[in-house]
Amino acid sequence: MNRVELEIGGDGVAVLRLGSPDGMNYLGVAEIARLIELVDRVAEDDAIRALVFAGGENFSAGTDFQESMRLRLDPDAGGGIYRFLADQKSLCDRIRGLRVPTLCLVRGLCAGSALGIAAAADFLITDSTTRIRLPEVTVGLVPGNGATWFLPRRMGPAAAKYFGLTASPMSGKQAVGLGLAQGYAGGDVPGFLAELRKTKGALDRPRVLALLEKMGGTRG
Repeated sequence: MNRVELEIGGDGVAVLRLGSPDGMNYLGVAEIARLIELVDRVAEDDAIRALVFAGGENFSAGTDFQESMRLRLDPDAGGGIYRFLADQKSLCDRIRGLRVPTLCLVRGLCAGSALGIAAAADFLITDSTTRIRLPEVTVGLVPGNGATWFLPRRMGPAAAKYFGLTASPMSGKQAVGLGLAQGYAGGDVPGFLAELRKTKGALDRPRVLALLEKMGGTRG
């Protein structure tokens, strides 16, 4: 299993970080189950005032297609692929249902189902390295994990169709300009996280947007 770790700082900011030896942070059955477990742990901890999702050089390349195809083709899997898809939706629902603000720092590649997780957060934040893609269409699959719902609502139907049907990459600035992301951290995501940790009081929407404006910009 790839590494999925929860770091809870004394400042009340928790970071749920994805990691893997190859740096691509693919999401399989075990990773989604671990994410659900850790999000539930955050929900039960009253000392946490914000949850941040992050990766390393990449956020995540999305679903582990090799594992998902094995589940789909294995007659003994007992419908495991459908439980896996349902668990992805359950994870996104849990993120949206948290009482604390949630932020997703999308550095590097964010592809496929990983974009659904990032979009479930209150703030999807990009930087100068961000590359957002929906590669499912290149193998004949419809963009999953809610993409066909949130893309047209955030970006409008024309942009949603273009990126959803062509698998074209979207930069961090494009994501903010089109309305998919809420903020741009420029070339200093670690600096943004450090500033977030130093912010006193509730990390409500005005405070987070003000910090993003200071660090790199918002759509406004």
